[in-house]
Amino acid sequence: TTSGNWRARWGGGEPVGGDPDRPHVMIEALASPALISFFCGAMVAAILRRALPSMLATALATTVLGLLGLKSGLTVANGGWDVIHVVPISLVVAASSAGIAAVIFRRMSRLSAVDTGALAIHYASVSVATYPLLTSYLERSGLSISPRIPATFVVLEILGLIAGLVAAAATGASILDWRTSLRETVLGRSIVVLLAAFVVGAIGGGGLDERVGALVRGGFDVILPAYMVSVGFTLGPRLADLRRTSLRLVVGAVAVSILGAAVAAGLAALASWGIAETAALLVMTASASYVAAPGVVRHALPDANPAVYLTCAIGITFPLNVAVGIPAFVALARVLA
Repeated sequence: TTSGNWRARWGGGEPVGGDPDRPHVMIEALASPALISFFCGAMVAAILRRALPSMLATALATTVLGLLGLKSGLTVANGGWDVIHVVPISLVVAASSAGIAAVIFRRMSRLSAVDTGALAIHYASVSVATYPLLTSYLERSGLSISPRIPATFVVLEILGLIAGLVAAAATGASILDWRTSLRETVLGRSIVVLLAAFVVGAIGGGGLDERVGALVRGGFDVILPAYMVSVGFTLGPRLADLRRTSLRLVVGAVAVSILGAAVAAGLAALASWGIAETAALLVMTASASYVAAPGVVRHALPDANPAVYLTCAIGITFPLNVAVGIPAFVALARVLA
């Protein structure tokens, strides 16, 4: 392969700094303020063994969700509405992720049906904290964010929770209250804030973008590091749980992410998605929700052990995905797309 062909295959857009041959492009893209804030928050929390006040953590999460939804909606409005095929792709990804999680955690980790069902709900949905780090990495790598990416994020967040509930029931776990669980899935605080802001941005379109677009994007860039510090504080106390986590559970969590991403890679190839879109689908599929999913689990499977599903979602999958998964999946997408 010639040098020019190598650049064409692996470049996927203008890299950071405009030089496709620089070996430290990946390091620069990973060194975002948000990611640094996350690891700093985790270290401080582990040392102090304290969590942020719940009101502050909730306020930061709600603010980020609102800004993220609005920013995503504006992206869709400005880029066109040719995103309808995102729905069937998200449906297949959600169903396959839920099924893979149910089978792997049940057989490999030997968990109860209740704990397996809770993990299926978490791993079928999307990590809200992973998504902005993903888009930041793509942008710092010179890849553009197409409307399909935020649309997939919003649709997959909801469909994943529903698919997880179905998979949980299929494992033999008894859903305590289907009506309340589904209402939490569709009308939970995080979903309502995200979806409402997304719709406002998508309908407002270019006119809204001209008035508040710069403020929304600037505000998001400012608040995101603070939010990631709170995410780090959430991880900190879970580090002690990791020492008590079985190797089977760790391997199961990694296997679920990899197998789910493999299915997503096939779908992206069939749909002829670009590099950024393929990478985003892989990363989102490999992530695990810990913002919206716990509320659904509390209503559907109140006997599930939080030390299991929260430790897996935020203690294992989240840090692995943002530190290793994002650059690895972007590199894989350059080959596939």
